[in-house]
Amino acid sequence: MRISHDVHVHTNLSSCSRDPEQTPTNILQKAADLGLRTVGFTDHLWVSDLPGASNWYRPQDENHVLQIRSQLPAEQHSVRVLIGCESEFTGTACGIDAARAEYFDFVLLPCTHFNLLNFVRPEHIVTASEQGALLLERLDQVLDYDFVTGIAHPFVAAHQGHIHDEMCRFLLQSDQLSRCLDKAAEKRISLEITKGYFPQLFGKEDAQFHDESVMPILEKARRAGCLFHFASDAHELRDFGTVLQMQPLADQLCLREEDIHPLFRDPAA
Repeated sequence: MRISHDVHVHTNLSSCSRDPEQTPTNILQKAADLGLRTVGFTDHLWVSDLPGASNWYRPQDENHVLQIRSQLPAEQHSVRVLIGCESEFTGTACGIDAARAEYFDFVLLPCTHFNLLNFVRPEHIVTASEQGALLLERLDQVLDYDFVTGIAHPFVAAHQGHIHDEMCRFLLQSDQLSRCLDKAAEKRISLEITKGYFPQLFGKEDAQFHDESVMPILEKARRAGCLFHFASDAHELRDFGTVLQMQPLADQLCLREEDIHPLFRDPAA
């Protein structure tokens, strides 16, 4: 299969995107220039009447996020546009429900924003094994939400690169990983293959975070029959399109078009 989609893309409607050029118009023009056929916009969301939002999430409600519909350009360059969202799961609260999921073409739900201390990750959870166990617990929980299309960056803990290699080893040794992968495959919930897994591919050197660490996990997921989607998680225009650099990894995993979630498959394939 050829990577033809990027379905985890933020615009400047997300508070963490500070690039004024990160607009639907510019993104879709760049997608056409690069030959991407499908773009999924996924700004951060916490629905206004659901409890548990942080102060950062609270302004990013459904009315704010859905402004993107009015920002879409008339000329979309034959790029298929999907309006999704990236909500949040804290272990005790979820930022979206089934009713509001209907507002979107798809929903990504993360379980690994471990940089959000005492909101997503309790501060006493520190070591690679502790964080790995928490990741698997949260992954199992988010897979219970039937309205979820895919899991955002499920196998990398945000801003925890110093334990990434060790945590991947922990995950691979855990029977709970196999149970989660079987559950994802059975429920047809897509697992994200993200730029964030591969620092060396994108020019970063890190003695404790290597590209190859996540590959056995992705291979195990493929063997379990899981579905996938590709993502840049771009917050700046310069990062959009980086999914195409992951093509050799897709080839290494022997992914086929049928291994991609049906919503995100190349419409021309």
